[in-house]
Amino acid sequence: MDERDYYIEQHRLEHARNSTFSGKSLVPHIPAIDRLLQQHACDTILDYGCGKAQCWPAQWQGRITGYDPAYEPYSVRPVGRYDMVICTDVMEHVPVSAVDWVIQDIFDHSGKWVYLSICTRASGKTLPDGSNKHVTIRPSSWWDLRLAAHDRCTVVYS
Repeated sequence: MDERDYYIEQHRLEHARNSTFSGKSLVPHIPAIDRLLQQHACDTILDYGCGKAQCWPAQWQGRITGYDPAYEPYSVRPVGRYDMVICTDVMEHVPVSAVDWVIQDIFDHSGKWVYLSICTRASGKTLPDGSNKHVTIRPSSWWDLRLAAHDRCTVVYS
């Protein structure tokens, strides 16, 4: 099992043991995403790393698809492109060895725009193996270097 698969399994175990990863980290970003959806004339949305997807707003129903490899209801890899890919509070959960692959995968699924929210500090919670839930804790400048080649993107750091 490679490092990426190991952390997916850790997140599967976390999903099974409690109600974390509900998708609530999306909520404060909804107004900004709504503005970008309108600005870029986006109809279809992929929520990449959606968790349990319990916080999608009503106005997105019927046009949003969820993907989360660690949560069975959304674990099927998406195919094709979506006008906008959103990815909130996910990248810091991806091990460094898989970050560039995941970034490319996100942009490969985006037809018009990408919205990323990335936390740059440790989580106050741990995975089942005892490690911090945020496995990639890097400053915004580190992330900016990885995203520099992608110009169809809004990034918010916390």
